[in-house]
Amino acid sequence: MNSKKVKIGIIGAGKIVSFFHLPILSSIEDAQIAYLADVRDPRILARAHRTQAVTIGSSLEALPHCDIALLAIPVAVREPYIFEFAKRGTYIFTEKPFAPTVELHKFWLSMTNHITCNYHRVLYDSISQIKRLMQSKILGKLREVKICEGGIIGKTGKGKESYQNNLELSGGGIVIEWGCHTFSQLAYLFDQHSPTIIDASAEYQDGFDVDLHAEWQLRCDAEVFSLSYDLSVVRPLETRSDFIFDNARVSFDHTRADAYLRIYENSSDERDSSRFLLQL
Repeated sequence: MNSKKVKIGIIGAGKIVSFFHLPILSSIEDAQIAYLADVRDPRILARAHRTQAVTIGSSLEALPHCDIALLAIPVAVREPYIFEFAKRGTYIFTEKPFAPTVELHKFWLSMTNHITCNYHRVLYDSISQIKRLMQSKILGKLREVKICEGGIIGKTGKGKESYQNNLELSGGGIVIEWGCHTFSQLAYLFDQHSPTIIDASAEYQDGFDVDLHAEWQLRCDAEVFSLSYDLSVVRPLETRSDFIFDNARVSFDHTRADAYLRIYENSSDERDSSRFLLQL
């Protein structure tokens, strides 16, 4: 007997929905796309995926029931949708960022008896593996963490027509679009540690942050180590995380769901410092 399918309502009919969400969700056996809703008539796209088209009017209460609401609309217009689906007790998935300002983050935190959230990259297998390595101390104590992310792609890497080039709609630059995931991963990995900011700097273009460098010291009981994070769309960075332990260095791409952990030997001889040992 087939189990009951989860009904998903999609709010927004843009390129991300067309290229990613609809094809993926349509292929999941236990999921049913209940409807596709947009302020502009989404009938053509909805018909292609054999689902109901809903044109959003003045009252969000008219939106049909679903088990999960996927909000693929700009951050600046999401709040009424979040309240509407929270009122119904409907689970909500949103495109990032969830909140573009400290004030709005604090507001959502005050609503945690009704609404809670996190970013999906904390569920990556590589993040679970590196946390287990830290907890087991099989490679010794953690001494240093270095994280780089980005590359030269320009202010947003998007065409002029994209809402992400509108500062009010998108909410900001690389920290909002990319760094939110990494900060979520770090908060999960080091939830028992107390951070102290050692250094931080940022560069901006037309109000968008395009380059970030930050250094922290993290402390938990007797364990103390440094963490650096470089994030940029104007510098040629290789996206990679390095966790340096007493006895080995572990490297992986924290932005990829299919990333492997690669373990290298630590050595006082620089010629041996990149000797590959194991892949997890």
